[in-house]
Amino acid sequence: MEATSAYLLHVEEARREREVYKMCVEASKEELVGYVHPLGPIPQQSSSLKKIFDFAQSLILPHHARQIGQLYFTTPRKIHLFGVRLDGLSMQLNYIMEEDETIGTDGSLAYGPNSVISMVHHALQTHGLGEIDCCLHADSCGGQNKNRFVLGYFCWRVLVGLHRNISFILQIPGHTRCLEDAGFGQIKKLYRRTDCNTKGDIARVIELSSKSNKAVCFSDDAWVWRNWKEYLSVRFKAIKGIQQYQQFRFSAEAPGHVFVKRRADSEETKVLLLMNGAPASSVNDLLAQLIPGGLTEERQRYLYRFVRHLVRPSAQDQTCPAPGHYMQK
Repeated sequence: MEATSAYLLHVEEARREREVYKMCVEASKEELVGYVHPLGPIPQQSSSLKKIFDFAQSLILPHHARQIGQLYFTTPRKIHLFGVRLDGLSMQLNYIMEEDETIGTDGSLAYGPNSVISMVHHALQTHGLGEIDCCLHADSCGGQNKNRFVLGYFCWRVLVGLHRNISFILQIPGHTRCLEDAGFGQIKKLYRRTDCNTKGDIARVIELSSKSNKAVCFSDDAWVWRNWKEYLSVRFKAIKGIQQYQQFRFSAEAPGHVFVKRRADSEETKVLLLMNGAPASSVNDLLAQLIPGGLTEERQRYLYRFVRHLVRPSAQDQTCPAPGHYMQK
């Protein structure tokens, strides 16, 4: 009976959180009906925008619609996919990173706070609509220790005047299906029946999978990695028992604070995030740039020896070049 009661309570809480998500999406769509994106810089305006961000399952290169038997027993080149969906515009930005383009070597640190915040910051700065209020949904990242720094980043945005209000809602584990997953599903559906030998092939699959899917490939012209973890760790502290909260709200009326709620219908609690004596923050602060870790020589030799012959000849030098190629570049 206790297990049954706990299960029913969990389902009811998930239902209420789902209703909040649906209301945010509908409100964002209604506000942007007939919206035309202006040319040039967009000034701040009294509007809100609904966003959600998450990682998709990694893709591989090469990939063939009719899977090659040998490829199953190798470790092909990985492609990391991170999505940021703008629900009001029905548009999803899909950030593409190869193994040699992540912060750590051989594709490591792709899911860390510096990586996630750098891409979210790029999406907000380059694809925002000048909105003053913003609502964001995401999965809980307690196991990866990112929540502290993500909360500090949103608090920083309000402190420096980039937003007036930010609502950040973590979805209940096991009930995280959303419109962004539908965008990932469209990508995987076309990817499974398409031959892909380069990152450009993956980008084309994303663009053709749906009208709402847009590909953003890593480059210095697109976005760069910044050391947000170091910058935020000396300015904002962690919230005790952070995993018990689902909703967080930041407001210009209480700079440096966050209002937390356990569930949608719970009472808010005000918590101070800004450290005493923390260095001043400015929108023009220049954060240290992190250079991609690239591939180790061992990984380069593996790709060249065991994966290169499975790639189409015209793409072999791009996907699995000879060892030492990256050092020459």
